[in-house]
Amino acid sequence: MRRVVERMHVPELTIVYGQTETSPGLTMSAADDPLELRVTTVGKPLPNTEISDCRSALWHAPSDWRSGELCARGYMVMKGYDQDQRRPKR
Repeated sequence: MRRVVERMHVPELTIVYGQTETSPGLTMSAADDPLELRVTTVGKPLPNTEISDCRSALWHAPSDWRSGELCARGYMVMKGYDQDQRRPKR
């Protein structure tokens, strides 16, 4: 990312982390975050998004942000896969 910012002259380049199931963004860095922060993190949760360590029953970010699986909920998380019988009723 440092090379892209330098060589392509895009100083406000940001990072977005997500997956298809989260439509697709989950976290994002801000254009005014320091470059070092943008290249070493995936930013902050997007508005109306809750992130939790999947090993925890609590729906809040773990204080130490260690590596591992995370769970998300919010308006952007899809309800299920097409024709999946486990899909919640509407």
